[in-house]
Amino acid sequence: MTDTILFVDDEEIILNALEAVFSREGFQTLTASNGEEALRILEDREVDVVISDERMPGITGIELLSTVKKRYPEKIRIVLTAYAEMNTILSAVNRVEAHRLIIKPYQNEELVETVRELISRRSEIRSSDQALEAARREADFAFQATKLFCRSPLSPEQKYEYLLKLIQDYLRAETLSLMIFRPEEQDLIVRAATNRRIVGMRRPLLENAVSSYVARERKPCRSTGEAAQMPPFAPHDHVVSRYRSPVFLSVPVLDEDRMVGVFNVTDPVDGKISAFTEETVSHLMRWVGAVVPEPCEPAPPAAP
Repeated sequence: MTDTILFVDDEEIILNALEAVFSREGFQTLTASNGEEALRILEDREVDVVISDERMPGITGIELLSTVKKRYPEKIRIVLTAYAEMNTILSAVNRVEAHRLIIKPYQNEELVETVRELISRRSEIRSSDQALEAARREADFAFQATKLFCRSPLSPEQKYEYLLKLIQDYLRAETLSLMIFRPEEQDLIVRAATNRRIVGMRRPLLENAVSSYVARERKPCRSTGEAAQMPPFAPHDHVVSRYRSPVFLSVPVLDEDRMVGVFNVTDPVDGKISAFTEETVSHLMRWVGAVVPEPCEPAPPAAP
């Protein structure tokens, strides 16, 4: 998406010059001849950067950008000022928290480079903030789900059902299944699933290539749908799992060193499964593994 810059100056010749320079550089440009007009534009249009001259009739540049800071704190704010006005500007700049103070006369190339640098920095900060927020949500989700397993008096089967509902709502995935591994039979039994057609299904482990890989290697297998990221033996058996897309996450369900099952997530609504999702689901499955009962020992032969 093209970034949009709003130029504010009471001199039309300067506005025309700035508009011409930044348009050539691929930016969308808007202009306002005073602060009041600029605020009206900001109410109606998406703007990334506000560049304002300081000395204007009516609302000054500092007053305008101070209002922009309060109403639209995410906007990049740049003040253009003459050297003779520096004392006034520096005394008021804290009100604006301007990202840059540009002294006239300036070179157009330097102004363009400054804007590009500030936009790039803002993008990096946004990506970092989004990653931190995603990690916080993942951690909170894991904590709430583990409380269910630690404190609930429900039976294991009921806990499985509650867990699937919780994860489905959180991940927005259409199909989830918890398959309990029976090592003595080398098969999987679906104990809980959001896709009701496969509840209770029991099939040999080796008939599901992904589950077989996860059970053998004891590590997750995740696909975003790109064939290059998938091991050659990874495609699911659609007859068994009924997955409608190659986007999936399968993680081992472990109790300490005991392999007790495989958990599958597939058909995410937004079309992808992230590394954060893999980390959180893997963490949750450690708690699930702790409530999976030990396999029943065969009954001793009756005494003669």
